Amino acid sequence: MGLFGRLLFVPTHSIRREALVSGADLGTLVGVGDVASFVRYLLLDRGPLHSAPILNEKSIKELHRSYLMGRYVAFLAGINVGRRRIKMDDLKAVFEGMGFSDVETILASGNVLFSSTLRTSGACESRIEKGLAESLGYNVNTYVRSPDEMRQVLEGSPFPVDEEKSDSSIHVLFFREPVSANVAKALRGIHSEVDRFGSRDREIYWNVKGRMSDSKIWESPEMKSLKLPSNTARNMNTVVKVVRHRSFA
Repeated sequence: MGLFGRLLFVPTHSIRREALVSGADLGTLVGVGDVASFVRYLLLDRGPLHSAPILNEKSIKELHRSYLMGRYVAFLAGINVGRRRIKMDDLKAVFEGMGFSDVETILASGNVLFSSTLRTSGACESRIEKGLAESLGYNVNTYVRSPDEMRQVLEGSPFPVDEEKSDSSIHVLFFREPVSANVAKALRGIHSEVDRFGSRDREIYWNVKGRMSDSKIWESPEMKSLKLPSNTARNMNTVVKVVRHRSFA
């Protein structure tokens, strides 16, 4: 009897690692070089096998697809600003047309959750920008992060997140490349009565007191001299919504 014959309708707790690893037909389905890591994924505590007690060729393929999938958020620059208007249902359909799955939007400011077999944020960004340009007729700079990266953005804030509830607000600027040491150092010296800055990896944090329109910092010679590369900003409330979203893990 083959592997699937032995495992059909077998309770999850009785499936042994040896049976899965030694199944030649499992290697045929997922690739011989991928068997060991795939099995470790299946046998994780509270992992897929704990909710999929029936294993057959179809379910193995579905589980392997889930294993290969990465979850991401895309922050789109300039969406629903000025004349660049798009309904979120239409934006979701565009992402699905690009081959992404489990697509969801958060708010209407260009925040899209999706799953993909693409393994890097750069690969996702390239596909999304190309697809949006073809569908919408204009370029949309895109910044992609994984769940782990977004948790680090939240946890790495140099300003207490609860300041969002006071007279201050925190905004995160997302970049493609890490903020250079020179820029990070310069930012620490740029401040005003209402503005403070911090940075980590590919993000800059801006803490502004009062209304954003009260700040003139972005017009200052010091800030202009930094010549920051293209980016998109989200307030900390949006960052928290993304990190805590039920499907973003």
